[in-house]
Amino acid sequence: MKKVSNCRSLHVFLVASPIVQIVASLVIKKLGLSEREVLCVVVRESDTSLIKAKKITYKMLSIDRILSRLFQFSYSDTVLRRRVEASCDNFYVYCAWFDRTVEQLVNSPKCSGHYYMEEGQLAYYKNKEFDADVEYRERARRKAEGSNDYHYRSDALGYYGLNNHAFPSISDKRKTILSDFSGLLEEYCLKLAGIQRIAVLPTPHRIDEVSIENLIDVYLENIGPDGVIKLHPGFSAYPALSKRVKEIIFSRGFLKESVCSNDVILELEMLHERKELFGVRSSLSTYAEILGSDYHFLDLPGYTSPIN
Repeated sequence: MKKVSNCRSLHVFLVASPIVQIVASLVIKKLGLSEREVLCVVVRESDTSLIKAKKITYKMLSIDRILSRLFQFSYSDTVLRRRVEASCDNFYVYCAWFDRTVEQLVNSPKCSGHYYMEEGQLAYYKNKEFDADVEYRERARRKAEGSNDYHYRSDALGYYGLNNHAFPSISDKRKTILSDFSGLLEEYCLKLAGIQRIAVLPTPHRIDEVSIENLIDVYLENIGPDGVIKLHPGFSAYPALSKRVKEIIFSRGFLKESVCSNDVILELEMLHERKELFGVRSSLSTYAEILGSDYHFLDLPGYTSPIN
């Protein structure tokens, strides 16, 4: 992680997906924050080109998984918190949901509060907030039992969404809807102009590797030779599977350019022109509807649907 210069009050954005990058950039614009006042924490090697600010990369180390299981502790989270604390007098956290990394930051005596930003389908579930005294073990138990009531802590200062249907369990007075997308395309270089059909691959942990060839073939049959393929951001944590998927795609006669680069933001491509997307349950189906595109649901071999 790079050193961050000191700032009196800092706004810390944790960005782990394209839609969070969009929301974060809209929040920064709405609040009129300068580059000096913003720190972007890049998670999962996400593209953050829309955000003009200081940036540090967060990556969980192998030892963190062991420490987390044994002691509910993460070395990387501790390092991140210390870097943020050393860079300002006080700070605010903006995140998609309340995970262990966010908890470390919010528990800092320098943290003045936290906000939630819309990230995909999660923001449209009827999740109930949990009280600040509910500890990690209890939240983990709820998750294991299939409950979604462990994402949002009740002392949040507010919620930022892209339309009125976001955060349905939260009162309107605590939500800020960011519906002006007009300036986004000025900061983004279109990469799929003229390309209509796009395959949207699911998160890799829901894919049966034994059936991977059949799964990819279903996608390719639907998009045709002129379509492109967008890998889920989660593939960054599965390099071997990512390589295998690309090998299958190329072996079917598709070119290297058929696989979208990491900095392709489908939501902004849809903002520019109508697209046809193909995939399983995904937040992109919601954004396709909002932005005037079409989303086609596929029945994929070797794909395990989420239970909630």
